[in-house]
Amino acid sequence: EAKMVGGGHDIVRQYVTVTLTKHMLSRRAFPVFARAASSTSATDATERIRVSPNFRQHIIFGANTDVGKTLVSTGLVRASLQNSSFVNYIKPLQCGGSDQAFVEKHISSNSNLHGQTLFSWETPASPHVASIKENLPKSDEEVLGALESAFMDISKACLSQATTTTWIETAGGVLSPSAASPLNQSPDHAFTNGWGWSTQADLYRPFAKFAPVVLVGDGRLGGISATLSAMESLQIRGYDIAGMVVLETGYDNATSLRDYASRESKLHSVGGRILFPNPSDSIVSLPEIPPYPEPLHEWYDSPQVTETLEAFDIHLSQFWTERIKELNY
Repeated sequence: EAKMVGGGHDIVRQYVTVTLTKHMLSRRAFPVFARAASSTSATDATERIRVSPNFRQHIIFGANTDVGKTLVSTGLVRASLQNSSFVNYIKPLQCGGSDQAFVEKHISSNSNLHGQTLFSWETPASPHVASIKENLPKSDEEVLGALESAFMDISKACLSQATTTTWIETAGGVLSPSAASPLNQSPDHAFTNGWGWSTQADLYRPFAKFAPVVLVGDGRLGGISATLSAMESLQIRGYDIAGMVVLETGYDNATSLRDYASRESKLHSVGGRILFPNPSDSIVSLPEIPPYPEPLHEWYDSPQVTETLEAFDIHLSQFWTERIKELNY
């Protein structure tokens, strides 16, 4: 459990509070505010998150289901523990099993990691299917509210000068459904048996400007197309893509993705900045994992994995520093 360190509210006030308004879920006001671009996500649900040079956060999306998103998330947690005073792993929606348990299994027990799963279902299926089948609805507003509370707790648990990295691992692919609920009733919701649901990318749009994305690409046959399609889906929703990680399966898709990003006709973010200006730093690949049930500890400890992800985490940290400058914080 994250511990309270330092002077409470005096420390919290040293953070910039970002307020995304409409259906406000906040519990208290803070002295400095910045407003994000309005979201047209399924519920326009709101979120407050802290923006600070030392308080880094990333959303991890997958180009598809079963591309190794949790494997990569674990590696990123391990890498960031080398450079951050505190590291947080958040799984907002979990269906069957526990990705948090997998991450914690492959992290040293004495590390400064705080993991949490916000909502879970036993059914190993898409969140919208699991929530309907188990009659356990969770609206977009409930999910975003719980994520807000998690960020507030993390902020209050850390010293103002402590370096903190938070990873949010989404479920499935970029456009995989989120949880369903009768309370999700906007025109942008899809409906299954009267329960509304939105996609993962739409659900987390309130974070698009303030939590750069790590996209886990698809290393399988056909994965180049799936990855580029996922990337464009994120771009048109206003997400800032900081980098890609591809778990290879023998097709070397990462090289092709770097070639695509290196074209004379450059990719651009919504704000006009060039995406992947140095593809060798921002699009990386990891070697194939050993066959099940061989343990993964040696794979994670191998130089190919540790050195690649530690360098990639440094790139993400530099990306965050530049992003903060752009936001004038």
